[in-house]
Amino acid sequence: MPLKLKIYALSLGGSSLIFLLLLSHYFPFSLFELPFIILFITAFIFFRYSVPLPMGEIEEIPVFPLVTASIILYGPTAGAWLHSFAFFFSVFLHPKKRRDVLSGDLKKSINYILILLMNMGWFTYSAGLAGLVWVYASGFSPPYECYRHPIALFLVGLTYVLVDNLSESLAGALYTGIPFWKIWLTNRSWNI
Repeated sequence: MPLKLKIYALSLGGSSLIFLLLLSHYFPFSLFELPFIILFITAFIFFRYSVPLPMGEIEEIPVFPLVTASIILYGPTAGAWLHSFAFFFSVFLHPKKRRDVLSGDLKKSINYILILLMNMGWFTYSAGLAGLVWVYASGFSPPYECYRHPIALFLVGLTYVLVDNLSESLAGALYTGIPFWKIWLTNRSWNI
């Protein structure tokens, strides 16, 4: 793993933990609400069946609708927790990925832990920032009134997609040495 990617992974993962703690302080919610548990289990299952993208060792997981639902129901903290920790548990409950993270080779394990931190970091930021956009664009509208805020919903999607795609494309560029724009256009041109 290139040094630049290690620095990116540590800074993104570490700062996202602080961001998640701040979100948890300002937008608390209970992890034990039944709808959240159902969304979490569904996201966990989706993470188990990711789709690889053409460049940069990047995988696509269709959890955005679940993250958006948790944001609308419970706020930005719920979206961030759902996205990052469903991924975390999916790694440790997947036999091959768990073997990679907990391998006997210390260098290999550290690299996989850094990748885990990096992914959790950008998942936390993409969902948390999208949640903050929802709070401020909709006035933290109750779930049954979300249809009254189409612009806020559009901004949530835009924020989530931009932060997620830019973060993963940067990681792919740092990992492979291929220019950022080439990674982004190859993997994400279908988004445009």
